[in-house]
Amino acid sequence: MKGKLALALQWGIALGLLHWALRDLSWPTLAAVLRRLSPAALVGLFLLNVLIIVLLALRWWWVMHSLGLRVNFRTVLIYRWAAFGFNYFTPGPQVGGEPLKVFWLVRRHGIPVETALATVALDKGYELVSSMAVLVFGLVVSAAVLGNRPWKLGLGVLLPALLGVGYPWLLTRGRRPLRSLVARFFGEKENNGPAPASACGWRCRMVRGLQTVVRMEQAMAGFYTRHRRVAWGLYGLSAFIWLLMLWEYYWTWHLLGTNLNWPQAITALTAARLTILSPLPGDTGILEAGQRWVASALGVPAVQGVAMAVVIRVRDVLFAGLGFAWGLHLTWRSQKATPGEENPSSVPALFPRSSSQKRRPL
Repeated sequence: MKGKLALALQWGIALGLLHWALRDLSWPTLAAVLRRLSPAALVGLFLLNVLIIVLLALRWWWVMHSLGLRVNFRTVLIYRWAAFGFNYFTPGPQVGGEPLKVFWLVRRHGIPVETALATVALDKGYELVSSMAVLVFGLVVSAAVLGNRPWKLGLGVLLPALLGVGYPWLLTRGRRPLRSLVARFFGEKENNGPAPASACGWRCRMVRGLQTVVRMEQAMAGFYTRHRRVAWGLYGLSAFIWLLMLWEYYWTWHLLGTNLNWPQAITALTAARLTILSPLPGDTGILEAGQRWVASALGVPAVQGVAMAVVIRVRDVLFAGLGFAWGLHLTWRSQKATPGEENPSSVPALFPRSSSQKRRPL
C-alpha cells in the first residue's frame, strides 16, 4: 500500500510539473520554434548523438581491452546502447542497465562475474566522476550567471579539476577517500558485512549501497595503479565526450533561434542534468519544468525552454527506445545461450599473473 501511495505521489508531482511547464503556452508558437529545425539540422544532431554513444562505448571497450578481454567493439557498442535504454525507462537516477551489462558479458562471453563487474564498475566510475565534476562546474557557473558573481566562474573551473585529477592521484597513492568516509560515519563492522535480507532496513540498504561504492573505488584504484596511462587517457576521453555534449546542447539552442552565450548554455545544461537525479523514468515533467524555468531565469521566452525540452525528450526516447529493444532481444537470446558460447576461449584473468605470484586484491 505504501509503495502504491509513493508511486502515486511521484507521478502526481511529475504531472503537476508538466502541467506547470505547459500552462498558458502558445502551441502555434511552440510549433513555429520547432519548425526552425531543418531536416539537415536533425540529421546533424542525430549523427552527433550517435558519435557520443560510440565514444561512451569506446571508453568501456578500452577498459576491457586494457585488461585483456577481447570483446569486439561492435558488441560493446550494442551492450552500451541497450543499457542506456534500460537506464532511461526504469525508475531511478540513470541506473538499471548495469546489471544487464554484467549478465551479457558473463552469459554470452563466459567472462567471470567479478571481472565483468569490475569493468562495468570502472566505466561507471569514470561516468560518475566526470558527471559530478561537470555538475559542480555547472552549479558554480549557474551561481555566477544567476547571481551576477563573475568570480565564481574561476571557482567553477578549479573544483572539477580537483575532483577529476586529485581523486585519482589519491587512489594511486594508496588512499581510499570514500572507504574512509564510510568507515567514519558507519563503522568498519557495518562496512564489512551486510545484514540478512530479512532484517535489512533503510540504514542497512544504505550501507549496502555504500559497500558497492567502496568496492568500485577499490576496483578503480587497482586499475589506476596497473594501467596509469590508460586510466588518464580515459579521463581525457570523458572530458572530450562532455565537450561534445555541451556543444550539442549549445548548438540546439542556436538552431531553435536562441543565441545563448557559453555561461548561459552551461547554466541551462546544468538544469537539464539535475533532472537525472529524479526517481521517475525519463524524468517525466521535471525536464520540461526545469527547462522552462531556466529559460525564464535567463531572460529567454518560456516557449524556447519548452521547445528545448521537447527536442531532448524526442532524442532520448528515440535512442533509448532503440537501445531498449536491443536489450530485450539480447536478454532473450542470452537466456537460451550457454555461458561463453560467443567467445569461450579468449577470456583471460582480470590481472594476468604467473603461478608464482600471490593473488592481489582488485
